[in-house]
Amino acid sequence: VSKWEFDAESPVSTSAIIDDDGRITIGTDAGRVIGVSYFGDHLWEFQTGGRVSSPAFTPDGGIVLGSEDNSIYALDSDGGLRWFADMQGDVRASPVVGENGVIYAVSLAGPTENVVALSPDGSKLWGVLASGGVEGAPALGADGTLFVGTLAGNVYAFDADGQQKWVSKIGGGKAIRSALTIDAHGVIYAGANNGRLYGLHSDGTEKWAVDLGGPVWSAAIIGQDGGLYVAANSALHKLGGGQECEGSPPDCNDEDPCTEDLCDNSQGCVHLFLCDDGNECTQDSCTNDGECLSAPAADGISCDDGVACTDEEVCQEGECIPGTNSCGPAGSWPVKGHDSSHSGRSPWVAAQEPAEQWKVELKKSISSSPVIGPNGVIYIGSNDYSLHAIAPDGVPKWSFETGDMVTASPAVNASSTVYVGSTDTYLYALDQDGVKQWSYKTAGEIRSSPMIATNGTVYVGSDDHFLHAVSPNGNPVWTYDIGGKVPTSPAVGLDGAVYVGAANGQLHAVESDGSNRWVFQAGPGIGASSPAVGPGKVVYIGSKDKKLYAVNPQGEMKWSFTTDANIDSSPAIGSDGRIYVGSVDKRMYAINPDGSLCWSHPISGIIVSSPVLGADESVYFGALSDKLYSFYALGHGGQQKWAVKLDGDVYGSAAIGSNGTVYVATTNGTLYALGGNGSCEGQSAPNCNDNDLCTIDGCDDGTCSNISKCDDGNMCTIDFCDKDTGGCIHAPNDLGSACNDGLACTVGESCNDGLCTPIQSSCSLATTAWPSKGRTLNRQARSEQVSAQTSLIKWDFDIKQSINGSSPVIGKDGIVYIGTQSGFLFAVRPEGMAKTVECGVATDIAQSGAEGLWATDLGAPLKSTPALSTDGTIFVGDDSGFLHAVSSNGKKKWSFFTGAAIRSSPAVGSKGVIYVGSENFNIYAITAAGKKVWEFDTGGKVSASPAIGNSSTIYISSGSGALFAIDGDGLQKWKFDTGAAITSSPVIGDDGRIYVAATNKKLYAVSVGGKMDWSYKLESAIETDLAMGADGTIYVGQSTGFVSAISKTGAFKWNYLAGRRRLCGSR
Repeated sequence: VSKWEFDAESPVSTSAIIDDDGRITIGTDAGRVIGVSYFGDHLWEFQTGGRVSSPAFTPDGGIVLGSEDNSIYALDSDGGLRWFADMQGDVRASPVVGENGVIYAVSLAGPTENVVALSPDGSKLWGVLASGGVEGAPALGADGTLFVGTLAGNVYAFDADGQQKWVSKIGGGKAIRSALTIDAHGVIYAGANNGRLYGLHSDGTEKWAVDLGGPVWSAAIIGQDGGLYVAANSALHKLGGGQECEGSPPDCNDEDPCTEDLCDNSQGCVHLFLCDDGNECTQDSCTNDGECLSAPAADGISCDDGVACTDEEVCQEGECIPGTNSCGPAGSWPVKGHDSSHSGRSPWVAAQEPAEQWKVELKKSISSSPVIGPNGVIYIGSNDYSLHAIAPDGVPKWSFETGDMVTASPAVNASSTVYVGSTDTYLYALDQDGVKQWSYKTAGEIRSSPMIATNGTVYVGSDDHFLHAVSPNGNPVWTYDIGGKVPTSPAVGLDGAVYVGAANGQLHAVESDGSNRWVFQAGPGIGASSPAVGPGKVVYIGSKDKKLYAVNPQGEMKWSFTTDANIDSSPAIGSDGRIYVGSVDKRMYAINPDGSLCWSHPISGIIVSSPVLGADESVYFGALSDKLYSFYALGHGGQQKWAVKLDGDVYGSAAIGSNGTVYVATTNGTLYALGGNGSCEGQSAPNCNDNDLCTIDGCDDGTCSNISKCDDGNMCTIDFCDKDTGGCIHAPNDLGSACNDGLACTVGESCNDGLCTPIQSSCSLATTAWPSKGRTLNRQARSEQVSAQTSLIKWDFDIKQSINGSSPVIGKDGIVYIGTQSGFLFAVRPEGMAKTVECGVATDIAQSGAEGLWATDLGAPLKSTPALSTDGTIFVGDDSGFLHAVSSNGKKKWSFFTGAAIRSSPAVGSKGVIYVGSENFNIYAITAAGKKVWEFDTGGKVSASPAIGNSSTIYISSGSGALFAIDGDGLQKWKFDTGAAITSSPVIGDDGRIYVAATNKKLYAVSVGGKMDWSYKLESAIETDLAMGADGTIYVGQSTGFVSAISKTGAFKWNYLAGRRRLCGSR
């Protein structure tokens, strides 16, 4: 029967609280806090700016509450305001008040904090951020630990100073909206939207979970008999209660300092001996004061260390020592990076062709990398929360489901125990059948791939800022505070030191006992790049500051190498000490042990995938956002061997099996097996390594070849090789000795300073209809022939590859040459057999319309326009930095490496010297035999093509904004500065004047002496090349769609807008 009713005038949003005098306090949706007497009379009210959360009393009788106006309020018992404190989000949960009067409040969201501790006077003691926002009331443990549930499905534990003790992901990503409850033994109870009520131990590990059939939004409460009462959906549930150790359990204290006194529901009181250290090889005792003593048991006694991968254990000096140990990593690729040092190098030659053996489609995206166990089984994690085991023939064996995504790579030991971390915070150990042996909890997500030491210790990093060392049976060995999240995988050196990178940019070297050796700051942050340990204990790691760092054994920087973007790829180390690493700048780099660039290979996508190496030093890696390919294979010299388009991007690294198969997974969730079982692949292939650093070891159709590494093919050098380092030395041969440069267009060659120099050369630019970009050496782009008078298409030649930047040129007999984005140089003619050159053998290929003569794969995108010499040689640059010379029959004659992409089209001078610019800021002069004469630094990227004047002066424009005049010896004659980057090539008029356009919208006329004659302001920045008419008129294409005609005196003549008639004499 109702005694009375009180009209609050709006819905009551809170639970009521009652003080010792029977006074009641409630809150409403309208933001009012109301005090009501024991008899139902209105006593007072206080207005907030939003819906009110349930109030709580302070030790002195005051009232604290939260409001959805983002505030916490403290009131007197009569409703007067004491103070208020701002929060960073709506406060929907009741604050909790400690015995010392400290108020703990939580809010729905906040950019930097949503859990706050306030002193009794309202000043903030600390604030932290619990991911996901908080809607349910926290709980306060007896020791002052604050427990908070979040909408992201996590339970956090914070100590009295606000430091995170642990986080437990219990809701499977589903929100925890219920308030938390703690029992007398410190067990925490939390309900989640996935319909489960969870019981957690005080260390955050799960005690049990029960499915109640619907979202659990209300808090569980504990009855006198220990029963848990909780509502879910339309039902009220009672769990447990009434057992001997529930409710008010018996007092089990036996007052013995040497026992731990517990209550067991089936046995009643239990007294455990505290001094049993669990070691069969010690004799344990306890003094009357409770002090534990241990003495070694007799040596030679059989024992069991509890580790499945050890056997024949006996006691030695108080320790259980195994006779056999199979706890270390084992298999053809047992850990990410192949081995404990992360060399990324297989002992077998891998896939020489990308033939697909099989593929397995898993449920979700894959960012984990595959590993291979001793039985050939492939293990890989997935974003479907599972670790998958795949048989060598591609048949799935089993899957093990964790509590969250598996983005880290697993690791396998010699007994086929598989270790893997999950973002559910646990490290799992599974047997070869996928059955869980144990799990080890950290206090943060695990994105770090575990590493196994030779003694079986498992090292793994966690987002809890710690590196964890775990024994093979799952027990903690030690933890090491990294000071930041650990997204990388640890590496272990030969001396047992552990190297690991942290998100804060620190690379730590940790002794095998968990003590610090040194710390190195590798830039502002480390992404996914894991350290690799090379020869001499040098450690390599990539950073978000675009650098690869080499760190010496003392923890000091040996050198750094800078790329054009972040390095999230982990380095791999070749047998000769060369370091391979990818960059977000879309290049794979090979770096010499001294930090100098060996080569770089550009692709169309960004690289975060870590490279892996075959025994022949072939480099395999994946790409993201690459429109052409997903996965690449490069040769030891940086040339592209093959590339393949898979069903998605490749984020992780590959693994190489013992038969040479390459296993790689995509972000679409597919695991591929590529290549393998060839005559030169895998463990059945011949071992072609002659252990001579001075030879290049290869295999062709099962037959080994060992070619001298230092033979540069130059008759004018004497070649030496350092047997200890493999380094090459090329000393000039005798001055004046006869030589042959192999060119039909030269005569009277002799050695001069290491170069084969002819007395006379006719290897100039070919005199065909259009032999180079701009047609002539002055780049006027003007033909002597009358061109097509109609737009009628005569024929189409379908190259079936993208053309990007390379323009056609015309050679003898009307043959047309052009480069493609895929790295092919095509020769096309109106009639004849279509042929391609591969491994020196021409084979027929069919085309429609016009017919091709041949196509040669040069290994990297060709965005440079070819140039032809009088002997028919074609010169063209590629995006990996090579200038190639290709004979008229499609055979490559030589390649010259500049160090960066070549977008500049080469020019062939009157003496056969080839001039070409590179994006490494230089212009090069190269002999017709492929030897460097000189290089000149322009101070900016050179994408323009050189022009050559009548006096053999070379003119080149640069991204630095300058136009240079350079003499035949590579010396600067003058420099004209436009103040803006120049990408268009210079044009030389018949009077010797040089014309060039810059990105500042200006066209310049520069005298032979380097002085400006005039400039003309155009409509837009000019990035295309110019053309010149017979009367000296300069024609300029603009991004606005206009073609402009400017007279040789700098006067405007006309504009033509594409698709419209000429606008005579007008702008």
